[in-house]
Amino acid sequence: MDTLKNRDLENNILSNYKKQQMESFKEGKVNKPYFLKRSDKRKILQKAKFDSMKPKQREKAMERKRKKRLGKEFRQLEFKPTNR
Repeated sequence: MDTLKNRDLENNILSNYKKQQMESFKEGKVNKPYFLKRSDKRKILQKAKFDSMKPKQREKAMERKRKKRLGKEFRQLEFKPTNR
């Protein structure tokens, strides 16, 4: 159920961005429309998700991401082979 909501949210955000770009192109504000790169799409979607969250939810999500990153760093340090 959540994946369907996320997919709908993603489609809405990206379609709104495309419409906005095409309107500015038709009005002559830009020479050619800008098509998003994958990394830019990811940034826009992440920002929209965090904006739609409540402050407490946002803090919990950030904490989970921080813990995940820390765990990855510790695992990399732990299994580093030594050259002797």
